[in-house]
Amino acid sequence: MPSIRSRQDIAAAVLLAALAFGLYSYRLEDAPRTSSEQPLHHAVDLMRAHGERDSAGRWLPLFVQIAPEVWIPPVPVYATLATAAVHRTAHPERRSASVWAVVGVLLTYMFATGLFRRRLLGGLAALLLLTNPAYMTAARSGALDGVWVIVPLLLSLVSVSRVVRTGSRPALAVAAAALAACAYTQPSGALVAVIVGTISLIALHRLRPLSAHDLLWAAGGAAAAALPIAVWFVMHPSSYLDTYGRWLLHPAYIRNPWSLLVRSMNWVSLAEWSSIHWAFLDPTHLLYGAAAPASAGTFPMALGVCLVVAFFDLARPSRLRTAEESALLWISAVGFVAAPLVPASFVEPGAIQKALSLAVFGGVLITLGAGVWWESPSTWMRGAVGLLLALALVQSAAYYRALVAIRP
Repeated sequence: MPSIRSRQDIAAAVLLAALAFGLYSYRLEDAPRTSSEQPLHHAVDLMRAHGERDSAGRWLPLFVQIAPEVWIPPVPVYATLATAAVHRTAHPERRSASVWAVVGVLLTYMFATGLFRRRLLGGLAALLLLTNPAYMTAARSGALDGVWVIVPLLLSLVSVSRVVRTGSRPALAVAAAALAACAYTQPSGALVAVIVGTISLIALHRLRPLSAHDLLWAAGGAAAAALPIAVWFVMHPSSYLDTYGRWLLHPAYIRNPWSLLVRSMNWVSLAEWSSIHWAFLDPTHLLYGAAAPASAGTFPMALGVCLVVAFFDLARPSRLRTAEESALLWISAVGFVAAPLVPASFVEPGAIQKALSLAVFGGVLITLGAGVWWESPSTWMRGAVGLLLALALVQSAAYYRALVAIRP
C-alpha cells in the first residue's frame, strides 16, 4: 500500500491537475483562431483528411510538411491528433496545449518538492507556474511556440535533480534524452536544449567532476533521443533547410555560415541582441505590461520582491545549503537569466512564447524568496509573504478574467 507521503503527493497532484485543467479549459473555444495557431491547425486537418499523410504524401512523417517551405515539428502535431481522436472539438490544438500545460504544472511540483524538500514549497512553485500570466496565455493557445517545450525541459530537470542527489548515470542519460527531445517540440526547442544542457553540465561538473563514463552516458542518452532526427534527414536531406536550418539559423547564415561569425563580432548586432535580452529581464517589462490585461508582465508585480530576496539569498545564503541544493538553485538562476537568449538570437523582441522557460525558472526562484522570508522567526515577515502572494493572486485573477473575456 502507498505510504502517507505518497498519498499526500497523489492528492496534491490531483488537486493541481484539476485546478490547472479547469482554468486552461474554461471558454477555450469561444475566441476565433489566431494566425499563430493556423499552422498547427492546418497540419492536423491535413493529416486527418489524408490518412495521416502530409502534403507530400508521407505517412506519419517525423516533420509534417504543410507547404513547400513550412514544416511542423512532431510533438504538437501528434499530441493534437491524439486529442482530436479522443475529444471532438473545434480547437483541438488549444485543448492539446492545455493538457500539455497541466503536465508541466505537475512536473514543476515534482521538481520543486525535490529541490526544497518541502511539499508546501513544491505546491507553491506549481501554483506560481499555474497562475503565471505568460504561462496561462500559452496554455490556452495552439501556437507552435509555447508550452510544448516545457514538459521535456522539466523531465530533464527532474532527472538532473536525481543525478545531483544520487549520481545515477541512467538518470543522467534520461536527463540528456529529455533535453534532446526538446528538439521535437517546437522551432525554438533545439536552442532551449542547447542552453539548458550547457548550464546543467556546468552545474553537475561543479558539484562533482564528470568522468568520461558519465559523459558517455549523457551522450548516449542524447544520441538515442536524436536518432530519429538523424535518420529522417538521411532519408529526406532537403527538409533540413526548412526545419532546423530555419529554426536554428537565419536563411542568410545557411547560405554563408561565415556571415554568422562576422555578425557575432559586430558591435551593432551584439548591442541589438543584448537590448532584446535585457528587455525580458528589465523590471518594467518583467513585472509590468502597460498594454497587458491587469498591467501584468511576465510575472505579477508583487512577486518582484520575492525575486530580489531570492537573488540576494543566492549571493548570501540565510542558511547552510547542501552542495546538491546549491547546484539545482544555480541551474535555476542561470536558466532564468539565459532564457531570453532564445528570442534575442532571432531578434524577436517580446516573444515570451520562445522564452517560456523564464516562467519555470522564475517560479522556482520566487518560491525560494518566499521560503526565506517564511522561515524567518518574525511574524511580520511571514505576514509580508502572505500579503505579496495574495496581491499576486489578485493580479493573476484579473489577468485571467480579461484573458478569457477579450482573448483575441
